[in-house]
Amino acid sequence: MNAPLDVLPMPARGLRRPGGPLGLLDLQIAELAGRGLPNGRIGKEIGLPSRTVATRLYRIYFELGVTSRTQLPDLPRQGRG
Repeated sequence: MNAPLDVLPMPARGLRRPGGPLGLLDLQIAELAGRGLPNGRIGKEIGLPSRTVATRLYRIYFELGVTSRTQLPDLPRQGRG
């Protein structure tokens, strides 16, 4: 399936409620995506296939209530401080 991530149906399983805390890996992915890195580069930096990064970003968007990586830099950093 080659549909853009923003038009894929929402997965029904394995998701926490929107607004829930992200794990450390998801925080790292969100931070790198928020800096504008493409999925392939994020995958190389953290050792995951780019498709896995794309899937995790899709779930991150749902959990944070955003629709694109351009909104990620505006979010408060969770789990830090």
